[in-house]
Amino acid sequence: MISDPSTARASKGWPPYVFPILFSFGIPLGLVYLIVLADLFFPFLPHARPMAADFWPSNTDFLNYWSAARLALDHQVAILFNQEAFYQAQKAMIGYLPVYKNNWSYPPHLLPLISWFGFLPYSVAFGLWTVLTFSLYAFAIAYRRDQPWKLTAVLALAPASFINVFYGQNGFLTAACLVGGLRLIEKRPALAGVAFGFLTFKPQLMLLLPIVILMEKRWRVLASALLTSAALVGLSLLLFGTAPWAAYFREAIPYQTALFEVSPAADKNIMNSSFITLFASVRRWGGDLPLAYGLSIVSALIAAGATIYACRRNVPSELRTMIVLTAVFLASPYAHNYDLTLLSGAIVSYFAVSQRPPLTLPKIVLIVALCLAPLYCTGLNLSGFAVCPFLIAGFLVLGLQSINAVPVKVGRA
Repeated sequence: MISDPSTARASKGWPPYVFPILFSFGIPLGLVYLIVLADLFFPFLPHARPMAADFWPSNTDFLNYWSAARLALDHQVAILFNQEAFYQAQKAMIGYLPVYKNNWSYPPHLLPLISWFGFLPYSVAFGLWTVLTFSLYAFAIAYRRDQPWKLTAVLALAPASFINVFYGQNGFLTAACLVGGLRLIEKRPALAGVAFGFLTFKPQLMLLLPIVILMEKRWRVLASALLTSAALVGLSLLLFGTAPWAAYFREAIPYQTALFEVSPAADKNIMNSSFITLFASVRRWGGDLPLAYGLSIVSALIAAGATIYACRRNVPSELRTMIVLTAVFLASPYAHNYDLTLLSGAIVSYFAVSQRPPLTLPKIVLIVALCLAPLYCTGLNLSGFAVCPFLIAGFLVLGLQSINAVPVKVGRA
């Protein structure tokens, strides 16, 4: 892997209209932010809660993390993997039944990282979760780039960020781990491995990392990632024992598999419409499971091939990062619209590549469509127009085209 001379001054390669366009999209979302934040944090103000009365906190996915943290502190981790018991426990915490029957889908080694949120009231915990995870996310993307504060503002106003704040999801955290790890591989391999180790709570986003590590012989990254994940698993075993892990493999994994395999015609959970993978799209179009899995395997092989090609050509780190962050959505059968924070990182990396084919109107339209995808993909999925995987594939093609436009050198920096 060669060093990209544009990394330190990334935005010098950006067209002058990029920031104004992104800000213009972000301003309306910023106004909605104010409404949502007023609803969440200032419910005592007159007319400060335009949402339905049950919006706060039962319609935010952060209820899952907060209630899981409280259960972990109370040594009741076993409840997490019993959906009805988890549902009733959340009712006891907030005083009424949540709108949705939530389930806990994460491995137990996430619990030591989030348990401290259980000491805090919901609104305070949600505020800290949002601020801390976004700060990590923005730092992972904006660090060592020109105009980092302007870039941070753009990221804050991005549709993917809005979705994460609105639902209280983990897209900031996962993007911080994956984007940060990929950007640190060359200069801070041990720290990159730590970031990848923390990402193991969502292994479906790590499918292409073994290819990058093996192709580039990043053994320090591998060792650090294994040690970090082993330490997290060991800590969870020490704190909670083996029972939660047994329940995770017995209950959580089969339930999550059934959740995304179900036919949309029989699916009454609107939240499942936020899936953005090819597997989910095929199911939305009426394809059966063998067809969905078969096409997903083909898609994963294409994603793996693109990653191998980028590693073998020894392209600049920014371009490799862009390709991996984009291809992961074609490799994984399971991803939601809030995971598209990764694409924000991919788009920034794409503009940071100093030498690439010139932007044309179709390319600009594609990138704008990807920026807005977190807002409209759910609606399109419900309407039967599940096209998000094709937009992502088109952006991957832009990255592959750029490989031939950058100088390729032998060896690594």
